[in-house]
Amino acid sequence: MKKRLTLILLLSWFAPVASMGAEPISEPSARPAFTEQYVMLYYTELEQAAQFYGQTLGLTATMNDDWVKLYEVIPGSLLGLVKAGGTAYHKTQDTNAVMVSIVTEDVDIWYAIVSDNPNIEILKPLYNHATVPIRAFLVADPGGYTVEIFQWLK
Repeated sequence: MKKRLTLILLLSWFAPVASMGAEPISEPSARPAFTEQYVMLYYTELEQAAQFYGQTLGLTATMNDDWVKLYEVIPGSLLGLVKAGGTAYHKTQDTNAVMVSIVTEDVDIWYAIVSDNPNIEILKPLYNHATVPIRAFLVADPGGYTVEIFQWLK
């Protein structure tokens, strides 16, 4: 009985502590909605990256300038390809610790398309993840960013 009472007291003390920060600062409706989301990737050779995302993956270009190109992955979600140098905020890196993950309904067809292209480096061949319900593969884009193409498994 004493152990159970101690446990109940501990839980009643930790419950308010655990919920601290769980309350929103303000109501979500009081904030303006986000309407788009961009991931900006930086390249020394912008045209190679543009060919990869525009031609190989078939993404639609929504902006095509000398220093930046935007590609729509799905409505409201875009990839920005930026030519490093000049006014670019970031510089290119020898190793890019960014993974772009793109979801499809048929990863096997995408793997066949990508693996037939000798200019694309496959980092990890098609596999079923051991703990996450996905079937995926990884490739390197022309700037060294990892691109994961995957399908949710049911």
